[in-house]
Amino acid sequence: ITHNPELIISAYFPHIIPIDLIELPTLGSVNIHPGLLPFYRGKFPTPWYILNGSPTFGIAIHRLDSGVDTGDVLLQAEYQLPGDITGHALYRLTMDLGASLLIENLDNLLAGTLEGKRQTGIGSYFNSIEPRWQIDWNLSLTAIERRVRVHAKPFLPAYTFAFNRIIFVNRVLPTLIDGYGAQGGGKIIALNDDDSFIVSCSDGCLKIVDYEVYPPFNGAEKTYHLRVGDKLG
Repeated sequence: ITHNPELIISAYFPHIIPIDLIELPTLGSVNIHPGLLPFYRGKFPTPWYILNGSPTFGIAIHRLDSGVDTGDVLLQAEYQLPGDITGHALYRLTMDLGASLLIENLDNLLAGTLEGKRQTGIGSYFNSIEPRWQIDWNLSLTAIERRVRVHAKPFLPAYTFAFNRIIFVNRVLPTLIDGYGAQGGGKIIALNDDDSFIVSCSDGCLKIVDYEVYPPFNGAEKTYHLRVGDKLG
């Protein structure tokens, strides 16, 4: 190694940095991580805040060591999780907040005046999320709504089928229908004038308000593919 760095800063780097490189800088090596450590360690913490229904999320700046997000914590901050945020929007938000937290404390970091706090407890670890998700209409409306948000554009949206059409779903809203009883998940309950439609799930109904159909409907095809009483698959 020909370089002689004073500080290494890692941000959203999905690989383990070799220990000899971590120990090279005179001021050490730090990582910006979107989790309140020791909770939400791993490569994919942000979607799990949404899936777990967490009211908050966090950002940590911590020392790098040979483990995965296990080093001493230098700084942490906690924020309210917006109730309707998508997975991509939360990912971008944590990047912005992580950069701001680093900039605000960079002078102290360079001066070596930040004291690391050892992580204690088991915490939690989230290292994966399915790259695509076909909607399981037999789940609860809460579970479906959260997963739709996690996968919404610009990721590959959650999807379902109506005969020979695939429907990519970007946004759903829990909906109350007078006199509605359990009729099995995936049944089309109502079609609305604004092109939204309502589908049953295990404990209620969801209004599908933002969706795309492929191949697109031509002419009157929609009336044959989306009909009250039909089931999505």
